[in-house]
Amino acid sequence: LIEQQDGPNGEPRFTMLETIREYGLRHLAERDELEDTRRRHAEWCLAFAQDIHSSFAYQQDAIWRDRLESELGNLRAALRWHATRDAVEDLLALASALFPLWYHLGRGREGAAWLLDGLSRSDGVPPEVVLRATMVAAELIAEQCDHDTANQLAERAIVLAREVGDTLALAESKYLIGKNAQL
Repeated sequence: LIEQQDGPNGEPRFTMLETIREYGLRHLAERDELEDTRRRHAEWCLAFAQDIHSSFAYQQDAIWRDRLESELGNLRAALRWHATRDAVEDLLALASALFPLWYHLGRGREGAAWLLDGLSRSDGVPPEVVLRATMVAAELIAEQCDHDTANQLAERAIVLAREVGDTLALAESKYLIGKNAQL
C-alpha cells in the first residue's frame, strides 16, 4: 500500500496509490481530523521553507535544491490549502519563504502568481508580512523582465518599509528600482 523510495541525500520518501490517498482523506474527514492534519502539514511546510530560505542565503547547495524539488507537491498543497480557506497571511508567509524555490529553480512565474494572489487579498494582514511578500514578488517579476510591474511593487515596498521602520527592506526596494532602471 505504501512504497518507500530513496529521496535526496538518501532520506526515505513514501508514496501511495491515489486511491489509498483518497481513502485516507475520506477517513480523516469522517473522524473530523482532516483540517487539523492539513494545518499541521502546512505548518511543517512553512518550517521547511524557512529553514531552506535561511540556508540558501549562505549556500546554494544541490542538496537543498533536490529537497525543494522533492517537496514541491507538498508545498503546492499547503499553498492551495491556505488560498482556498482565505488564510492570506499564511499564504503570503509560505510563498515568501519559498523564494529559493521560485528564484533558483526557475519557477518565478508560479511564485509570483501565488504572491500576487495573496497580495490582492491582503487587507488586514500585518504590514511586515505584506512587505516581505511585496519584495519577493517584485524580485520575481523583475526576473521575468516586467520592470514596470516590478517597480510598482518596489514602490509599494518602500512605503511599507517606511511604515514599519525596516531600513534594510527600504534599501533593498530602492536597489531593485535602481537595478531595473539600468535594464
